This record gives sequence, structure tokens and C-alpha cells, in this order.
Amino acid sequence: MEKKVLTAEDCNKLAKQKSNNEQKSKFWKTVAKMAIKQKDKEIRDEQEKQELLNYLTDEGETEISLALKGNVKSQFILGEQYYCEDNFKEAFKWFWLAAQNGHAEAASYLGTMYARGEYVLMNYKTSFSWHKIAANRGDEYSQKILEDIKKIKLN
Repeated sequence: MEKKVLTAEDCNKLAKQKSNNEQKSKFWKTVAKMAIKQKDKEIRDEQEKQELLNYLTDEGETEISLALKGNVKSQFILGEQYYCEDNFKEAFKWFWLAAQNGHAEAASYLGTMYARGEYVLMNYKTSFSWHKIAANRGDEYSQKILEDIKKIKLN
């Protein structure tokens, strides 16, 4: 027996059916509203995915080819894109390449990834090392983190 998935329209129809049970009607109206909200969210999520895919195919190809040729800014941009998608494996790869080529903010991201255990094993010593590298390169976020660590150690 095949299960029927109720749409928001189906729920509204059930709510409008003549019934002496007002609670039943309210229930179906509520379910209809929830179905509409869920569908709207799915549409928004799909639009965001499509926009990202369009960016990656239109301009991302250029970023990838530049990054593979050693362009540090492109390596960092790719790292950030993958990080925002929670694709920490790819983000780590591109941040690591950018950091190896002197990018301060990429080193800071690596410090954060080690502190949170994102793709790598959580390791505060390695996190501290990456933040120190980033701070020495002028990254303000990492400089603040190091200042906070010093305050904690003094207390």
C-alpha cells in the first residue's frame, strides 16, 4: 500500500470539510500552515544552493584554476566558500595552502578549525600555533584570541 503525502492544499481541504468537530478543523489548518512554511523553506534552501552552484560554475571555475596555479587570494576564497558550506575537509585543504603561502586570515581559520575539531582532531596546542602565526602576520582576530589566552593564564 502506497503512502500518500499530504500537501498544504490537501490539509486545507480537510480543514474545510463540514465537520461538527472544530478541533479537527483547527488541527488541519495548523498542519496546512506548517506544510506551507516547510515548503517555503525548502524553496529558499534550493534557491540558495542554486545561486551557489551558479557562482561556482560561472566564476568558481576561474577561482579554482587560479587557486591551483598558486593564487593565494583564490585559495583563501575557496576555503571560505567550503567552510560556509560546512565542507571542512575541502576548507582545510584550501586554508592550509593559503596559510602556507602567507595568508594571515587562512592561518586564523586553521587555528579555529583545530580549536573546534572541524575535520581535524581538536588540538589546542596546534590551534594556538596557527593563531600565533596569523597574529604575527597581522590578523586582528587571532591577536585578540592570543590576548584573551594571556589574560586567562594570568588569572
